Amino acid sequence: MATWLREAGQDEREISDLLAQDSKVMGLHYSKNAALARKNRKTMQVWEEEYKRRAMKAKVSNPQKKLANPDERT
Repeated sequence: MATWLREAGQDEREISDLLAQDSKVMGLHYSKNAALARKNRKTMQVWEEEYKRRAMKAKVSNPQKKLANPDERT
């Protein structure tokens, strides 16, 4: 039951509460074999979008086209 709940996206605390365990560590223990690929896919999408957003924000424009090393003029 704990494995299925973990795969469905429930966290350790919710699983522990259902199993009447005192700590969320037991919820993690009982659900350790859960296949989390489906759940992690959503998390990775969030991370990738945040990465793209930050990468666009960090791009530096150099309208003057200055050379990084002036000795390398061609």
